[in-house]
Amino acid sequence: MGGLGTAVRRRVPACLLVVGATAALLAPVTGPVATATAADRPPAAARAADPYVQDLTLTYRGAADRPVTLRTATVPGIGQLETVCRANATLVRLVTDERRYETQMWTQRFEERGATSVQVKNARIYRWAHAEDDGTGGTGYAAHEGLNQSSPPETFSKGYLNGIISQRSGRRPDVAAATLSSPKPVTVFELTWYWENLREPARYRYCRIRARFTTVLAADQRIDLTWHGDAQAPGREVRTTTVPGVGTLTLTCAADPTQTPTLTLAPQTPGGASLYVERVTGAGDPRYQVVTSEQELPAEGSTSFDPVPLPNNGTLRFRVLTGGRATWFMLSSYYVLNDRYGPGRNLCEVAAGAYQARFS
Repeated sequence: MGGLGTAVRRRVPACLLVVGATAALLAPVTGPVATATAADRPPAAARAADPYVQDLTLTYRGAADRPVTLRTATVPGIGQLETVCRANATLVRLVTDERRYETQMWTQRFEERGATSVQVKNARIYRWAHAEDDGTGGTGYAAHEGLNQSSPPETFSKGYLNGIISQRSGRRPDVAAATLSSPKPVTVFELTWYWENLREPARYRYCRIRARFTTVLAADQRIDLTWHGDAQAPGREVRTTTVPGVGTLTLTCAADPTQTPTLTLAPQTPGGASLYVERVTGAGDPRYQVVTSEQELPAEGSTSFDPVPLPNNGTLRFRVLTGGRATWFMLSSYYVLNDRYGPGRNLCEVAAGAYQARFS
């Protein structure tokens, strides 16, 4: 994509079709999912590969004798992502067997029904909502993001998601070491949907969801930064990662409210490199919720792009062009640097992943 116009008007191919019907699929998940521990690991043959890429297609036809309404992808190290399309629910649902961790699924949801609209959401699975939480509340073992706007779903809809799934220690600083010694791989995904006639008799219903999931498995290529409480911040406020073929990315998030958290990128081949950024936050008209910027490096001179401010509650989607190669990244960031209840509740949670776009 070269700018907002392209980003907002990305088309879902007219051939995309789908619809569904499944019993008891949305029953609440109240305990650990037994299959998640095994399913959250990629096949042995794929573990050496980097990245690990999965393509998923769910096609639902109401006229079928046994219509398919659920397809599942692996989220390595974390659990599973279910795609659901049926007459009374259309959604993506993240399932994990560990709610002691802070597990997040951030999505940019673009609906192309009539005027295009966008919503940025964070579906979370957790035990501790904040640093002083006693752990008796929290969520269950699953969280979802709906694709439909009304219930039952509108008879026709199409659109796409850009998403990122990450997991880190729980928000109680005193349990951080016990809950997660090192972050799990980050998974980025793109997803398109199309359905029609979901409010009509079953034989007319149709729905299709397509998705690609990309997980960078190598620990030294993990792009993340987390600290919970000012006392935990020292030594965790800067994270630098070298991405082969792209360059060096540095995340900075200091426990100082006067300093803006940033992303800085030094491309592997600086001359002629460019950085295109979409900052997507909130909900509404993409003309106001999607802010774009672009930088180019001269053939000689600077070796790094200017720092890009991180949203305090939102997402970045950006493309790096270096050495004639384009690589996309998805990033989520949430930080509180001056909590009114005290420095123990300050926090910073950032994650990003690289991928080769399928639908962009």
